[in-house]
Amino acid sequence: MIISMGSQAAVFLTAAGAGFIAGIIFDIFRIIRKVLPSPAVITYLQDTLFFAVSAIITFYIMLNKNFGEIRPFVIAGCFLGAVIYFASLSILVMKASDAIISFIKKLAMLIVRLVTAPLRLLIRLLKKPLGIFEKKSKKLLRKFANWLKIKGRNIKKEIKIITKKV
Repeated sequence: MIISMGSQAAVFLTAAGAGFIAGIIFDIFRIIRKVLPSPAVITYLQDTLFFAVSAIITFYIMLNKNFGEIRPFVIAGCFLGAVIYFASLSILVMKASDAIISFIKKLAMLIVRLVTAPLRLLIRLLKKPLGIFEKKSKKLLRKFANWLKIKGRNIKKEIKIITKKV
């Protein structure tokens, strides 16, 4: 079917918008991967889902706006929209997401430190008395070990004396 230049331009701009949206969706997947590192299988499934969504969007545009005809300018429009997004907004989105993720991690660490502060204080307060007890117990164990050695020698001497008499 023959369509006018104006209609072709509208389809091209719609395809470019779809490529732009596909770039946004891909960045969402990238942010999810940064927050929740996943095994290769999950990454594969995410990529498959991304390409399926992109294909559905492109198919919808071709079916709805271009009467189902596959035209190279529609594919070029999708590609151009994605390139424009990745060259412009994607950089800002990823920097902002990195800053937000970093802020949330720092906030979470602060909350953990505040919640565990009483326990850390208790450990710090008990460390010195328990350390003294530990030193005294080690000293006592050394004395006991030396006593056992001495008793062992004495017992050996007594056994030798007894065996000589018998």
